[in-house]
Amino acid sequence: MIRAPSTLKSSMNIIFIVAFSTFAFYHLINGAPKPSTAIDYDDWDDPPKIKEVAEGPYYDQFDYNVTRNYTVIAGTPAELLCRVKLKPTDGNKTISWLRHRDLHLLTLGTNTYSRDKRFSTVHRFPGNDWVLRIQQTQINDTGIYQCQVGTTPPVGITFHLSVVEPITSIIGAPDIYINKGSNLNITCIIKNWPIMDNPQSPSENQQVIWVHGKKGINYDSPRGGVSVVTEKSNKFSSSSLLIINASKEDSGKYTCKPDLANQTSVFVHVLPGETPAAMKNDAKTKGTADTTSKPEITKEDNEASTLKLSILLFLVTFINAIP
Repeated sequence: MIRAPSTLKSSMNIIFIVAFSTFAFYHLINGAPKPSTAIDYDDWDDPPKIKEVAEGPYYDQFDYNVTRNYTVIAGTPAELLCRVKLKPTDGNKTISWLRHRDLHLLTLGTNTYSRDKRFSTVHRFPGNDWVLRIQQTQINDTGIYQCQVGTTPPVGITFHLSVVEPITSIIGAPDIYINKGSNLNITCIIKNWPIMDNPQSPSENQQVIWVHGKKGINYDSPRGGVSVVTEKSNKFSSSSLLIINASKEDSGKYTCKPDLANQTSVFVHVLPGETPAAMKNDAKTKGTADTTSKPEITKEDNEASTLKLSILLFLVTFINAIP
């Protein structure tokens, strides 16, 4: 039986409406698909696992317990340690360092073969440690490097170097306003600031210096009530400057200056308002303020209302489309 053109057209309209409404309903519930992003090693909690380039009769002549993932701050030197366990019967085997991305020979023995003189190799005794040194590291030095023994066939062990550039920011910048008598807390956040402390020489450890105006903060001043709390991690570090019972003299520019990172500043404005204690006493005499407010409309409420409206429009359109 052949349908009349008007009936066929109505049926096609219904199919189109159902398909479109299903598509809209799916994206309303699940949200639009997110675009894919390239892998960024800086966002990894741990660097990627590296597969060895070669295996063979000389494979066990490397010490695989040494550090093989390094993170340094741009501008500082990097040292990649390759420990070779050659036996006297192995003969005189040459050790070389290669850059993996372009297979560029950097050093052969203690001789540098790269035009970039930032690269060099040091042979440490006792033992058989071959250290690749990179002076004044740059962001584009990030990548995989291979320590190779001149055997037949050649065998190598790979290392991953990540060169990062710290980013410093202050919470609440560029301006912080507080009332006179309040406690001031200025927190400085440093991202990509890997811990490079030297346990043998604590005085050389990374530090964060706070400056008020042009003078360094004196934590032992007669004023008292000034302290700093610094917490370090390889991903985020923070330094909080705490000032108790702030006064007008505490107004001004404060600068956070981490070692090996950019500095950043914030302007603090201490307002000549009532102290918290005075405000509290004034509230008792005047009585409790009316705190009645309208209920807050949440994101979930908006989504539920949109869903209900979409379903209602679909039903109305579907009914009208029926011949």
